[in-house]
Amino acid sequence: MKQFVASAPSKLILCGEHSVVYGGKAIAVPLDNRKECTVTVEEVEKGKGEIIVEDVVGFGRVLCTGQVLPADSLFAAKTKVIQFILEKESINFDSLRVRCVFSRNKIPKGTGGSASAFASLAIALYTVFVVPFTKEKLFEAVQAGEEVAHGGKASGIDAHTVLSDSPQKFWKEFAGKETKFHFEQVALALPRNTVLVVVNTLKKGQTPETTASLIQRFAEHYRIMQVPADVPEKTRNELTTPFNEAVEKIAGELREKGDAKKLGQYLNDNHFLLKKAGVSSEGIEEALALCRKAGALGGKLTGAGGRGGACFSLVKKENAEKLVEALKEAGFEAVIASFDKRGPHVQRV
Repeated sequence: MKQFVASAPSKLILCGEHSVVYGGKAIAVPLDNRKECTVTVEEVEKGKGEIIVEDVVGFGRVLCTGQVLPADSLFAAKTKVIQFILEKESINFDSLRVRCVFSRNKIPKGTGGSASAFASLAIALYTVFVVPFTKEKLFEAVQAGEEVAHGGKASGIDAHTVLSDSPQKFWKEFAGKETKFHFEQVALALPRNTVLVVVNTLKKGQTPETTASLIQRFAEHYRIMQVPADVPEKTRNELTTPFNEAVEKIAGELREKGDAKKLGQYLNDNHFLLKKAGVSSEGIEEALALCRKAGALGGKLTGAGGRGGACFSLVKKENAEKLVEALKEAGFEAVIASFDKRGPHVQRV
């Protein structure tokens, strides 16, 4: 029997969300709040091979015969990742039992939890079957899972970020009816002695708002009735300009010797634009106010926002644990995170 741990970072859209739908610039960063997959491999009688996935949600078994035995409805996305790799690489596992047990650490909604799990699973399977892989192969496998998990074509933002060891600047290009995402690795870092506290604002009994409904609300605020590709370029530029300015200011202080107080204020300013557009929520505002009261330097919502969405604050390292406890007392789950520098990783045990 052999055993190892495969892991991948989670992700955070630091700035530029919603505006990016209309061609604005945005920055996503891999976080060191990683999803781990502990893998054990053992030989079994021929014809008894199986891949077993154990997780809080999305767990079940794939048999070497091709039969899928799901334990819940969310296993379909992980099944797609498994089947994609098995078919692409023509893998036969009729005499191996592969058990993949995922870590139970908290990854707030909207911070790439599913993409991180798919990346961990993909790198685990390529390692088990000793098949050479590239970042492009991993991306395809993660995208296969993402499209099932999100019910349609995924932008690739989450997959690109969780497969990276550095922040990503990304934007959408419109060419007639066609759209294309561009990704660029950028050298950014948190100011010295600071970390992020990422907060899940979904409380017990609440139903989170959907990303689609929040994108629609943002559009309605700007009186946009067309799909993004049909919006006149002048209108798109007017919408994205203040957000692009916020992104550039934030990026300018994302360095070890950056001014943490200025960065915090720029995050607050970016959040104000999003709040004004109607994509914040009572929970996000409550969490951010609590963070400010506890001494956070600044913060904002991340991703789509809305009821049950995530937010984060920039804090001094020495204040982070105390802030997480204060958030917990108020009914919020929170994690401390920094920018990840390892990317997908395999560690022997």
